[in-house]
Amino acid sequence: MVQDAIGMAPILGYEDKSEQVLKRIAIWKRPRARYHIKQNKAADAWFPEAKPDLKRRPKTGFDVGTVEELIAQGRAGGVRVPGTVSVKEGELHAITDTDLVSVLPRGSRIRIKNITFFLDKKGKFDAETIPLSKVWWRQDINDAQLYLMPPLSLAGRLYHYILDLAFYNQLTQGLVIGQYIAGNVKLANMMTKLAKKLRKAGFRKTANSLKSSAKTLEGYAQRAKYLTTMHMKILRAGNLAEKKVDPNASLSVEALAAKKDAEREAAYLSAGGKKKKWEVKFDEEALKKCVSVLIFSRVASCRLRCALCHYGRRTDARASQVLGQHGHGRGDV
Repeated sequence: MVQDAIGMAPILGYEDKSEQVLKRIAIWKRPRARYHIKQNKAADAWFPEAKPDLKRRPKTGFDVGTVEELIAQGRAGGVRVPGTVSVKEGELHAITDTDLVSVLPRGSRIRIKNITFFLDKKGKFDAETIPLSKVWWRQDINDAQLYLMPPLSLAGRLYHYILDLAFYNQLTQGLVIGQYIAGNVKLANMMTKLAKKLRKAGFRKTANSLKSSAKTLEGYAQRAKYLTTMHMKILRAGNLAEKKVDPNASLSVEALAAKKDAEREAAYLSAGGKKKKWEVKFDEEALKKCVSVLIFSRVASCRLRCALCHYGRRTDARASQVLGQHGHGRGDV
């Protein structure tokens, strides 16, 4: 009696599928589990445009899924959605093998394993990608069942709002998560250095144990980074690898100059007749410029000499005039 009430009753062979499922669910969760499971339907019923076989009634309710899948569905809630999804660690989207654009509206609440998400209203949503409201920081999962959860009540929305406000503020992100990441990384580096010294000293088992612990701490730090707002902003901005990157941005000044010289030389060798015409035109213009510069310098130097000679003559005449006025002519010397 107690086992049946808490959902731990043994499964007997003579029971039908619905009884086997409900006996493994707590008694206070059974009404909700029965309600959600009865809304299950086969993939043909989800997509009427697929023209299912009219002679066969599509499966519904407890006929969709195995006993283990229905027990998990009844305990966690949600309506089974056709197809499966795969999510990689640190990603903000799920990959699906079925087009669910017409099944899941944006903003709807979904469940993968025991984690609930909202369909992001701005993320990429197509036949292969499902945008998630938060990062999947757990290990990679493949071919997981997707469930459509009921919408939140007013109290539920208020609870999520307060939770997001407490988690995604600068104090929590910088002081709590940031210090947790920095502490794990620092401790992992210290353990790695100690492991190297112990390995050199001959304590291989202790060194291997420390190295394994250091990798575990690095994994904790990496998963904590997935919960930061900076990581979410980077993912929401899109795939950085798809953006156009300037190949010359990472080159030094010398390397960039060498690259430009090589491009000019390659263009010179592979151009042909058009390049020759351009070179002849360029040489003529350069020659004209050089000739004009020489002529200008020649004229300027001549004018400068004339000005100096004229100034010298005026100076001599003025000096002779002054000496003559004071009676210091050449004959008086």
